[in-house]
Amino acid sequence: MNAPASTITQPFEYHGKRVLITQRALADLAGSEMVVYELADFLLTQGAKPTIYTYYFSEPIGACFEEAGLSVIDSDNTKLKWQDFDYVWVQHQVLPKSLVDQLAKPIPGRPSVVFHHMSVLGQVPIERPYIWDLENRLSSLSLFCSSEVRDGLSSMLRADVPLALFPNPAPMEFTGVPEVPAGTLRRIAIVSNHPPDELKQAKELLTAQGIDVVSFGRHQDRHSLMTADVIRGFDAVITIGKTVQYCLVSGIPVYVYDHFGGPGWLNDSVFPDAEYANFSGRGFARRDPSAITTEITEGVRSAAAFQSEHRDQFISTYSIATALPRVLESASANVRPFGQFSPQYVAYLAGQHSLARQMIRQTFQLKQSVTRRDIQLADLAQDIQTLQDDAASQRQRADSIMQSQSYRLGDAIIKPLSLIKSALTNRQAAKS
Repeated sequence: MNAPASTITQPFEYHGKRVLITQRALADLAGSEMVVYELADFLLTQGAKPTIYTYYFSEPIGACFEEAGLSVIDSDNTKLKWQDFDYVWVQHQVLPKSLVDQLAKPIPGRPSVVFHHMSVLGQVPIERPYIWDLENRLSSLSLFCSSEVRDGLSSMLRADVPLALFPNPAPMEFTGVPEVPAGTLRRIAIVSNHPPDELKQAKELLTAQGIDVVSFGRHQDRHSLMTADVIRGFDAVITIGKTVQYCLVSGIPVYVYDHFGGPGWLNDSVFPDAEYANFSGRGFARRDPSAITTEITEGVRSAAAFQSEHRDQFISTYSIATALPRVLESASANVRPFGQFSPQYVAYLAGQHSLARQMIRQTFQLKQSVTRRDIQLADLAQDIQTLQDDAASQRQRADSIMQSQSYRLGDAIIKPLSLIKSALTNRQAAKS
């Protein structure tokens, strides 16, 4: 059994703390990217000094970091050192090459090293401790976004690695959102990058009932951050994953459903299982559009009551101001000596770094190239449609003119003149 994390004993002091946060890529408005953004933004507001390293940095999330005054390093030409930091927060097993190279020698003033895991799914291998023995040797604390992820991955770590949960906490701004009056259902937000067909059809059914439904996500109505200012404009949210915690601390009724299915409205009976699986919807059945629509409209009042009753508890568990100090204090209490790594092992880590960096950059560059091409094709299709619409409009106008009384009168006047002109032309041709 892995060693438990220690508990926090006094208020945490952020001011002046130097924190390095790593992540494979910062490009999409997606889960792990948002963890980095919200963590760094909170640390900055608390007086800490966050530094962010990634293999690939781009839009659309790039603008969020720039607006928040958060600088991001995506170059390998960096001289970062372990002793530059009090904490190193590692996602996707990413370490800058300069830190890898330093492991060949003893490191004075070692920081606390946190490894964070956000998925147990087999199709997301980067969330696993896939680099042999790295986390075992460096981790002061290994974090998991849910009990499901911890139970699925902890067997891959040594028993002496301390473990803790970091359950996708929400920024503090969400705790100030006023609660929705029970039973109100005028506007609903669907937040998903992959809404299933039954949810798309349920949206149409809800809209037909006079409810304003707005979809957020890639290729949806809006593709933007779900902030507290945005969420306060809705009476309920349909989503899974990290956005659920936003709703929990905001007091907004949340219907948990997406491509895995889901429990629907949260209540005392389904909450433990939903929380275990990080509110992903896994472990619950899928529904047809009619059932989803009925559940949403008929269950919103009890869902609002559940949120109101438990909101203080949710804020204590899922707000970043309460969740982050617990894990940083635990990491500080469990700093482990690095030792001196063999030259062969350092070369192995450097090779892993180089391979991962190259693959991630190529993947995202290709993805963005395809996205640009899709946009160009969409623009071209729109231009063609516009030309077709213009041509149809011109034909309709011409038909209208030809059917008009003035056109027929003019045609009647001009037609005899045309016949005379034609006869004169034929006569002249015969004489010549």
